[in-house]
Amino acid sequence: MSIVLTKLGVWDIIYEESEEYMDILTKERDITLTKEQFGIRRENIKSHLAESVYGKIPEPPEHLFANIKTEDRGFAAGAAVMRELELIMTVDGKKITLPFKSVVPKENGKYPTFIYIGYDDNLPSRFLPAEEIVERGYALFCFSYKNVCENNGNFKSKLASHIAPSRKRKDSPGKIALWAWAISRVLDYAAHQEYVDKQCLAVVGQGLLARAALVAGGNDERFKYIFLGNLEFGENYISRPYLFCKSFHEKNDSIPDDLALSLCVPRNIIVCSATDDVFCDSEREIEHLSSLNGYYELFGKLGLNKCKKPSDEPMTVSDGEIFYRLRSGTAYLSRGDWNACMDYIDAKTR
Repeated sequence: MSIVLTKLGVWDIIYEESEEYMDILTKERDITLTKEQFGIRRENIKSHLAESVYGKIPEPPEHLFANIKTEDRGFAAGAAVMRELELIMTVDGKKITLPFKSVVPKENGKYPTFIYIGYDDNLPSRFLPAEEIVERGYALFCFSYKNVCENNGNFKSKLASHIAPSRKRKDSPGKIALWAWAISRVLDYAAHQEYVDKQCLAVVGQGLLARAALVAGGNDERFKYIFLGNLEFGENYISRPYLFCKSFHEKNDSIPDDLALSLCVPRNIIVCSATDDVFCDSEREIEHLSSLNGYYELFGKLGLNKCKKPSDEPMTVSDGEIFYRLRSGTAYLSRGDWNACMDYIDAKTR
């Protein structure tokens, strides 16, 4: 299947210096994009984001396994098992560890599964209603970003000192890329558990960590769902260079959210925002998500049609592979957001 696109949109930046495409990089010309071409351009976008924005995500470890440290079989009034685990990895011949937790319903079965990066590792926590999640028949793996690296310019502590020992290269990973790396490592373990439905894996993050979830989900195609809570589509993070690679501030003055989101196609994107979130730009969110429609059509799927109602009013829109929820209130990954997300996944899979 192919589709004619009248606007190149997110692809302009990739071929701006290519002689082959110089004669078609105008808004007036049409091009035909096939799924095969989409795959090639997707890899080019990944390279561009690694070299110029987030930095190159480190390679997977040579070895990886996990030890169960504690087990609570009475979690959620006895409906689930909560485990504290330690992920043990070998990187460049050295062992490093990452603590994480899992919560799994007690009944035998395969469960849709969330991989959640949070601001702490409590269960339940402020943004993570673990009991409600497992009661709805989902498994959960979670960890704190602080156990990977702090939200500052220090790259010589925690796991950062092992997986990103130098900031000398222009494509050395920033903190967002390091958190994304850790998300995929927890997934490495989760994907080998018999109770995990490998066809229904979701990555979740809120606020700053939603961007880590977006980078992980865009690069790791094992994730079917990319769940982003209060993803700040504006320029709030530009002033923190340690979040990006060194070349970002030399070449860019904005975050190419449309490029990052395009890496998730044709999988499912879930965005939950709030009307009183001072960093939220719902009009921009809808614009970026709607710009992906043509790429979803390549795969015979629906994206998100641009909403006609005022973008500052609460709304829930799901035309296909994209789910968008704008609720009243402040920035918060609420139980209502989680339940709306699970309702959407249930409708897709059950």
